[in-house]
Amino acid sequence: MDNKKFDTLLDTIQVYLSQFRQQFDLVSKRLKTAPEGSIKILRKGRRIELYHRTCKSDREGTYLNKAHLTLAKNLAQKDYDLRAAKILAKKIKLLSPLEKAYPQNELEQLYERYPQKVQQLIKPLTLSKEEYCKQWESVSYKGLPFDEKAPPYTTDKGERVRSKSELIIANALFHSKVPYRYEYPLQIKGIGEFHPDFLCLNPRTGREVLWEHFGLMDDTTYRNNAISKLAKYSEAGFIPGKNFIYTMETSTTPLNSRFVKKVILESFA
Repeated sequence: MDNKKFDTLLDTIQVYLSQFRQQFDLVSKRLKTAPEGSIKILRKGRRIELYHRTCKSDREGTYLNKAHLTLAKNLAQKDYDLRAAKILAKKIKLLSPLEKAYPQNELEQLYERYPQKVQQLIKPLTLSKEEYCKQWESVSYKGLPFDEKAPPYTTDKGERVRSKSELIIANALFHSKVPYRYEYPLQIKGIGEFHPDFLCLNPRTGREVLWEHFGLMDDTTYRNNAISKLAKYSEAGFIPGKNFIYTMETSTTPLNSRFVKKVILESFA
């Protein structure tokens, strides 16, 4: 599989900044309703004693026993939140200038400044995400043959698939603008040549992701084969949530488009 990755440093910075800012807002909100004073922690051998200090001059504080459990929890949380706020503020301060200063898409824009006739003479270091996705999806290949008696399920992209569930997945990928190749031949360690249902390309990161759908999980033989296939995928380095998606259904629990759209949102957003 292609290990192409886009330059996602800015995306990563923005994700972390958003997370840190949300966490900072959360602890700041909690600190507004925190009790007065602070907690003092004394370690006496293996025993821990907690005290409530109401001001800086109160060096000893009031001992907190089991009857003061709620106050002890609130003071401990306050102490944690104060320390966390300092750490988060430092992280935000470090990353905010990077977010503003990081030069985005400079190499892609360099290539695109050339006339199309000149672009054909150049082998760029990197393509724009859009151009790379377009080229990736346009690769020609020979898929598996269809039985003449098989139902003709045709996707909105104009391709033929083997089942109603695969039609749901293919259409959801297409309308979510996630490039995919249906039953694309791959050489997979421990399996050999294989045709996974969908080989997808994350349009944000440039990473390839396999998607297998197991549609006959009522059938014992089919189910055992599916479990064996999942084990082989795992041994070959395809990990669910990382570079592998699998969905399943039975006759009583069919695949639905709402669930598929949620999977796509979580996997490719």
